[in-house]
Amino acid sequence: MSTTSAATGPLAASTSPALPPTINRFGPRGLNYLRAWFGLPSQRRLARGAVQIQPVRYWEKEFGRLSDAELRQKALQCRGRARGGENLDRLLPEVFGLAVVASWRAVGLRPYDVQIAAGVVLHQGAIAEVATGEGKTLVATLPAALNALQGKGVHVTTVNDYLAKRDAEWTGQIYKVLGLSVGCLQMKMSDEERAAAYKADITYGTASEFGFDFLRDRLKQKSGPTQAAPFWAPWVGGPQAAKPMDPRVQRDHHYALVDEADNIFIDEARTPLIIAMPSRPATEPEQVVYKWSDALAKEMVRDQHFYLDEKKQKVELTELGRQVVRYSNPPTGKHSHAMDKLHEHVERAIHANHRFRRDQHYMIEDVKVVIIDEPTNRISSCTRSFRE
Repeated sequence: MSTTSAATGPLAASTSPALPPTINRFGPRGLNYLRAWFGLPSQRRLARGAVQIQPVRYWEKEFGRLSDAELRQKALQCRGRARGGENLDRLLPEVFGLAVVASWRAVGLRPYDVQIAAGVVLHQGAIAEVATGEGKTLVATLPAALNALQGKGVHVTTVNDYLAKRDAEWTGQIYKVLGLSVGCLQMKMSDEERAAAYKADITYGTASEFGFDFLRDRLKQKSGPTQAAPFWAPWVGGPQAAKPMDPRVQRDHHYALVDEADNIFIDEARTPLIIAMPSRPATEPEQVVYKWSDALAKEMVRDQHFYLDEKKQKVELTELGRQVVRYSNPPTGKHSHAMDKLHEHVERAIHANHRFRRDQHYMIEDVKVVIIDEPTNRISSCTRSFRE
């Protein structure tokens, strides 16, 4: 998911207001305008955020005179201009000004200049470092409100379900003033509830929930061709009316804000998102191989028969380990496998015996193995079965 903005059309040239007369590009902040064009990449990002502060404050002052109804009407006008093709960068000062006024009226907080600059940086697709306690949640409302105007959906990722629900409820007061809807994803939600959350202008949830929903949607599309119901189905009823037009719960990806980006893109990136289809009992030949591999893995010694890289979660047999596999009476007859396949089975068994610990990486629940998500220490979303 990446940041996108509509191209400037002829409508934007005629309807977009000119720069407020109070903005002086040759005053004390004139250096930022030069840096925005000729500075280093990091300087350009910061300067482009800084030069927007004064225009945003201008529109904040103008919109501060409006009533709540007039403020919402102005926000709806900005939405119409955005969906009509006007570039979001041209709308940024006005929309940020609206969001600042809405924030003050809804939650009693007025974003500082540095928070406005951080919001501009996030809108431009860069990473803004905002320490805990400096108002990250409030900063996110500025670019989220701006990019939600196009009606294509905005995803805001948080660390856990509790923060997702808390932020959705708290920021929802601000978005409501602007006429924007908010949805929230939680772990135990039906497909209908998830689809409704994604249809909102702004959707809060954890990165894993967004990722697993994407994977489940791909599985639904691959499970078989989906035939859309005809347009007259809701009026005539019958079995065709019950068929969904689109089995996916997510819309096409448009814009996303990631909280704790270093944790999501670096730390949690080591844990892949895996969804398993409904399993079946192992056949007798498979059980023979699995039991033989497990018994052999329990006898092997780390750094002597195999190497285990816990960071990369990779197991590799040594030359001595390969010899042990070859001369340890491997299954023969109808249970036999090629030697490279036997190596894979043994490596998986080593991974299960030497890498995973019960009640830390997995737990037994109702005679089933349930995977535990390491970052949150909760039951992983991937343990949920896929339903067609």
